[in-house]
Amino acid sequence: MRRCTKNYLEGMLKLYPEYVKMIGNKEASIMNPDEIYIDQNIGGGRSSLVGRPTERKVMSILEDEDLNAIKHHKSVIERTLKNADTITFGIVEAHYFNDTKIDIIAQELETTPDLCNKLRKRFLEELATEFRLIK
Repeated sequence: MRRCTKNYLEGMLKLYPEYVKMIGNKEASIMNPDEIYIDQNIGGGRSSLVGRPTERKVMSILEDEDLNAIKHHKSVIERTLKNADTITFGIVEAHYFNDTKIDIIAQELETTPDLCNKLRKRFLEELATEFRLIK
């Protein structure tokens, strides 16, 4: 696997525990924007904005590319974790989510660091396949 692909996947895995908070913050910022549009047209006539603010906010959430990317990354990582065996899941969770070193994980699992690294690399290969990244 290319080093840049591996670094990208590892970065996403380290961010994974923050995805729920990131999604909530992004949705909140869309629902309650800092800038509020004020119609400067003092005269008569109709406003150019749609008169349905709830629908406008929902459409903003559905069309936001950053929010959709975060949700996509979260779902792909969850799907790949669900398909992984329990040992690989434990290794990924401890190493990427809890920032535990491979040597310590190997001692806890009573195995070798080499086996932990092989399982971790196999998981990264599967994740790259799910994301359709160049290996």
